[in-house]
Amino acid sequence: MHLNPCPNYEQLSAEAAALLIQKIKTVISTKGKAIIALPGGRSVAGLLQKLSPQDLDWSTVEIFMIDERVVPIDNKDSNYKQAYDLFLKRVTAKAHPFLIEKGVEEYNQEFQHAGAHFDIMVLGVGEDGHIAALFPGHPASKSKGKRYIQFDDSPKPPQERITASPDIIRDADTIILIFSSKGKKKAYDLFVNQKISETKCPAKIALKAKEVYVFAEFS
Repeated sequence: MHLNPCPNYEQLSAEAAALLIQKIKTVISTKGKAIIALPGGRSVAGLLQKLSPQDLDWSTVEIFMIDERVVPIDNKDSNYKQAYDLFLKRVTAKAHPFLIEKGVEEYNQEFQHAGAHFDIMVLGVGEDGHIAALFPGHPASKSKGKRYIQFDDSPKPPQERITASPDIIRDADTIILIFSSKGKKKAYDLFVNQKISETKCPAKIALKAKEVYVFAEFS
């Protein structure tokens, strides 16, 4: 695990965005394309705003959402809408929004067709230690298999969501994990506490990836 403490959100967003671009370029240089996953939420908004069409040849990048609220893609709660408004509309990457009318099985088929593996994944961590839509104590955080799952009892609204399974996250080559704001300090303390389980702090699932870069807005 590589820890990168940052004094403020602006620097965290800039450093995390720079690392993401560097990692994408490395993957493209060896594979010819990169498959990445992005979350929604305030944690990654700054990072998304700092990505530029000039950074690289975005046509060689495929982008999935790591999780999504089951709402239309133009809904204010849509993670895809945030990514589109802040970043995707400016680049030529092949984006994969989750569409209600097609459902989670279609999204799984798209993921399988892309290789069922993420080269790079960006994850924001919630104040309770959740990542994607994997919440402490929720059955989804214990699900098996490399697939997206859907449920209708999220502890945070909206209740109906889809999320990448823990096994998808563990399988990633590189994860960029973001603890933004001092309000996430408690979640970070749980994350680094070896006595705390993945069930109590799902962010710990990310530690199973090949390499993990942690950006924290505190020291």
